[in-house]
Amino acid sequence: MTDPQWLDDVEMRAWLGYVRTRDLIAAAIGRDAGRTANLSWVEYSVLVYLADAPGQRLTFADLAGALEWSQSRLSHQITRMQKRGLVTRETMPHDARRTVARLTTAGGQLLTTAAPAHVRSVRRHMIDVLDREQLAALAEIYDVLITHHRAAPHDCGPAAREPDPAASTYSRDDDTTATPAPAVDADTTVRSDATAGADTTAHSDATADADTTVGAEAPPDEATAGAGTTIGAEATG
Repeated sequence: MTDPQWLDDVEMRAWLGYVRTRDLIAAAIGRDAGRTANLSWVEYSVLVYLADAPGQRLTFADLAGALEWSQSRLSHQITRMQKRGLVTRETMPHDARRTVARLTTAGGQLLTTAAPAHVRSVRRHMIDVLDREQLAALAEIYDVLITHHRAAPHDCGPAAREPDPAASTYSRDDDTTATPAPAVDADTTVRSDATAGADTTAHSDATADADTTVGAEAPPDEATAGAGTTIGAEATG
């Protein structure tokens, strides 16, 4: 069997830099959201998409597509948010087979309260850390990656649980034996300390619909899931 193309030092820095900053930033913003609004990052993301939609409602198919989740994961999330009175689910008037998620008045009010603090958190933990040139470069990099992955075929569908082909050590010396890295279950949930007692559950955006792996070189505490789906810090209207 031919050896894989192991990552060199620059490639390793890029890969683990992404993994570590994704988790650190997501966790920090998630903690802030829990403290200021008792709202997880995932819940905030769902509320924003619904608030921006016509009639403040979206079909499950459209909302799952916007969040890049499976409809199964979305259904579980909506159920949790229903219990808090933030959203409700309805059937389409002319097509009972289609389910719609709708923002409630309470959900809209909570989003209005949470949005300013969310933007401040995004700025503090990411935007204001970089200068304008670095932000532009980062934005271009993410544009390339997003375009690549959205254009890639998804033969098994977003909910498939295929083994991650990258689930192994990413670089090694010639005399080192590669060992598999632990995969993070896509349905694993995490709670920040600030929201541990609340009925909120945050999922990592990196584990939305596929197993995510971290190189074996990464410390165990940095191989944990992040705090939720990334959503822009746009005004919520």
